[in-house]
Amino acid sequence: MRYNHAAQVVRPVTTMPTNDSKALLELRHGTRDFALAPLPAIEIQHAWFKVARSRAWNTLAIVPVNDTVSGLTLAQGMGQMAGQEPGARVLVVDASIRGCEPGGRRTSPLDAPAELDDLGSILSEGIHGRFDFMDFSLLPADDAERALALGPQLLDYASGEGSRYSTVIMAVDSPLTQTRSIPAARAADAVILCLGLHDTTFSECGEVIEMVGREHILGSIVVRP
Repeated sequence: MRYNHAAQVVRPVTTMPTNDSKALLELRHGTRDFALAPLPAIEIQHAWFKVARSRAWNTLAIVPVNDTVSGLTLAQGMGQMAGQEPGARVLVVDASIRGCEPGGRRTSPLDAPAELDDLGSILSEGIHGRFDFMDFSLLPADDAERALALGPQLLDYASGEGSRYSTVIMAVDSPLTQTRSIPAARAADAVILCLGLHDTTFSECGEVIEMVGREHILGSIVVRP
């Protein structure tokens, strides 16, 4: 008995990418970009993982004990690290105003900041592809003081319900020389103290701890002046 089988031609099936597959490709591309982006110094990376271990906070103030050091490099480095977290949107604020000049460093003058919305003009988005950056040091000295006075409101707004930011990191001046830094530091969920190597005394540390509130302090980091 003979059987005749019809020949079957199997052709490859071509499908168009779905929205889910497109999203996956974008995620892979974004992950590859993050993997290739430069990271801050290894010491800052280690400090970030220690600080982020508990993550019982959304807002963080970097507070130098005295004016021999700045907390900005640490704040920006931690902003880079925070920006690697899935779905993170990070804001880093340079609220150090000790270098502000009467005329400011902007090419065009700003109206004196009286409300949070006025600070939008000193906001730069997507620095290093990791965080947004707000720079009070661009402002004239008087306006910078007004901006710093808005610091507690900024922290509350930027990390509140419905905000675009998951993490806000603010670098301020030493409370020993700039008392307007104290309300901003107290308004943050957590504080890191910056100590200058060979340039910070126990007495200065004690004063700053009492000013910002011992209960907010996560720890301290020694940096080179």
